[in-house]
Amino acid sequence: MAAGQRRGRSARALGLPPSLRALAPGGGAAPRPPDDRPVLRLAVSKGALAIELGEPFALGPLRVTELVVRLAGIRFPVDLSGGVARFRHRRGQLARIAVEAQGSDLAGWAAPRLRGFFGEGTPQLLIAPIEDGALVALRSGETALAFEVAVAPGERALRLLPERARGIGLEAPPHALALRALSLIAGAHGRVVEGAVVLDAAVERIVRLLLPAAGARAPAVGGVQWTAVAAEAGRFRAEGALGEMPPALSDRALRALEAAELAGAADELALAGGLDQARYHYLSALERAPRHPEISSRLAWLDLVIGDRAEGALSTVVEAMPAVDAGLLGGALLEAVGDRDGAFSALARAAHAEPYGPLAALAWLRAARLADTFDVRLDALNLGVARAPGLESLRWARLEARLDVADVRGALADAEHLEASAR
Repeated sequence: MAAGQRRGRSARALGLPPSLRALAPGGGAAPRPPDDRPVLRLAVSKGALAIELGEPFALGPLRVTELVVRLAGIRFPVDLSGGVARFRHRRGQLARIAVEAQGSDLAGWAAPRLRGFFGEGTPQLLIAPIEDGALVALRSGETALAFEVAVAPGERALRLLPERARGIGLEAPPHALALRALSLIAGAHGRVVEGAVVLDAAVERIVRLLLPAAGARAPAVGGVQWTAVAAEAGRFRAEGALGEMPPALSDRALRALEAAELAGAADELALAGGLDQARYHYLSALERAPRHPEISSRLAWLDLVIGDRAEGALSTVVEAMPAVDAGLLGGALLEAVGDRDGAFSALARAAHAEPYGPLAALAWLRAARLADTFDVRLDALNLGVARAPGLESLRWARLEARLDVADVRGALADAEHLEASAR
């Protein structure tokens, strides 16, 4: 049944006079304010009067698409001729809220917060929905970081848990960098707790920004829980409702929560720069969960970054998985111990599986530098350029490789692309 029909039947059942019944289905909408403020309307449903959001309203990168505040203690029939203005100062109870965000909008809003993350300047940032979470990736020059984020909703709080962090050209463990990036993006709205960035009181923050901006009183939010968190078609969506249970956690969220419980203390130490202490706690976590692939990877990345521990890091990896299946980590470790063929195979596998184009292209670039023959090197560079056509270092490397095999026309094509980019 349409919402308007439902409100209309409720209005007749409550004995509203005919002159006021017409206001109920239409919601008693307040006229649009002259400035860009939220538009509110009155609604009658389920025997109660409510204030609703008349149309989606933007709060930074977010769009609040639905908001319902129930007003208690009102007896019917009631005079609705004053519209929203008559009831805007009553303190109601939040009954429902829905918030959306486009990944591109989030990335555009968050990128300035990451200025200086990889040295000077603002890195290229991607935030994209994936199944049960998000892909977050950053790049500056030949340095790139990518990780996945699992979202675990709780009572009015959202936990963001990074996992599978990987990268090229990094000076710190990628998982610690992922936590730092999420923390910078969340800013004052989030805090790091046991390997997760927790967005506390997200519901309260939204309604306290939106309703006072419309001249209405912020409602009570007790009992409101996040009931759905979805990521699809370039968009994130979260819904909350009064008196409902949180949704069942996805496999991704459960896996990330397990890793956070085991290694959260080590993650926070690595974030703070205490790498030796973090290493001790990662080892303790592996005592509780032997051969845990995610924790093993975090420990191996840490040893790789510290330096002079490549053999030890490699042994940590091979206890949990074959080194060639360890992605960029496996490629870096095999290269560090002198296994060029194994490193090339690991990097090629990682590049094929990597969803973030620039990071995949940098993996092909590193693999090309390990190739023993011109044709294998050129093939790797071709695959890299296909994943990130605008990456200048790849174009220069392919130009040189084409000159090495006397492919003048191909080298000229790359030179023209580089000239066009420079212009």
